[in-house]
Amino acid sequence: MTNYEYHQPAEQVLFESYKKGNRNKNRLLCLAVTLTVSVIFCILSLVYGKLQVDVQKNIRADGMSVSAYILWGGKVCLWEFYLVLE
Repeated sequence: MTNYEYHQPAEQVLFESYKKGNRNKNRLLCLAVTLTVSVIFCILSLVYGKLQVDVQKNIRADGMSVSAYILWGGKVCLWEFYLVLE
């Protein structure tokens, strides 16, 4: 048992002992939160990449390369814009 310093407030002494007693629980909690956030980030990144690959695959399956899609898509949008203005 350690000696109690009488000039310290009792709340601080109790808080320090509680903090020392829960050190392992706090480490485990931090590790669990870090792993959860990392896994969620990885899953969302993979899903986003999979969606982008599917979009490109569908564009190429329609017989258009990405550059042709951008070129014709831009011209179609411009033509529709002119039709709206008239």
